[in-house]
Amino acid sequence: MDIRKKGKMKVLSLILSLVLMMGFVPSAVFAAPIEGLWVNGVNILTAENNTVACGSGTAVYDPTTATIILIR
Repeated sequence: MDIRKKGKMKVLSLILSLVLMMGFVPSAVFAAPIEGLWVNGVNILTAENNTVACGSGTAVYDPTTATIILIR
């Protein structure tokens, strides 16, 4: 191989490596801030105690861990 071809292969390898590394970045990094989280037609973020009646149970949002717990 001549020097030009080796240089092109190195550049191509670098670009492909960077594209592969972007695949490892968590999608949460690109997530937009939450403005509303609707459960049973009610925004659970603004509901009293972050709790909403849901069927025969309730849905509770924990803002510290950003999780919703469904309780029957």
